[in-house]
Amino acid sequence: MSLRTRLVATLLVLAAAGLLALGGITYATQRSFLIQRVDDQASSALGAVGHQLDEHGARAPGAPLGPGAPGPRGGRPGDGGPDREAFDLPSGTYGQRRDASGKVLGSVVVSAVVGTPAAPALPARMRAGQTVTVPAKGDSGVSYRARAFGDESGRGVTIVAIPLTGVNGSLHRLLLVEGLVVAGVLLLLAGASWVLVRIGLRPLDRIG
Repeated sequence: MSLRTRLVATLLVLAAAGLLALGGITYATQRSFLIQRVDDQASSALGAVGHQLDEHGARAPGAPLGPGAPGPRGGRPGDGGPDREAFDLPSGTYGQRRDASGKVLGSVVVSAVVGTPAAPALPARMRAGQTVTVPAKGDSGVSYRARAFGDESGRGVTIVAIPLTGVNGSLHRLLLVEGLVVAGVLLLLAGASWVLVRIGLRPLDRIG
């Protein structure tokens, strides 16, 4: 291998390592941001999900009405309460209520449309405050971000699960863009470095 080739190859290896490190940091940062946004959406969705679960009778014995349930402090259709909030939730948002022993009392799907993914495969036990990423039931390739919220009495747990379809789509597009950018930069750098190294080594070629 000639000196010119070794210099160009070394430069490309160093550039590729730097670009891949930068791409990895960008991907990790973007993924953390998107996941945090989904977690915030789950917290915001608690009122609408709790409202619908209470309407379906999914309430632990003796537990107070869930957040946003009908009542003196609850929302009603048309007043900007949980029913209106449901329209702002990601399609396929899933809610489940369990009693203190972990028994499932009921479940609902909020903002369901055609193509809504299968329900999430939630763990048998989830404590209040726990957040997990779980796959959907079956082999759909869809995953959910699920978060558990305890009620004030400690007699029930409401789980809000939001599909990560949008997050995964954004991350896949980011990977594609990063791959194209890295490939394009390396190609341009390879051409430019070959020319510059060739010009820089002319004195040695003359000596040779």
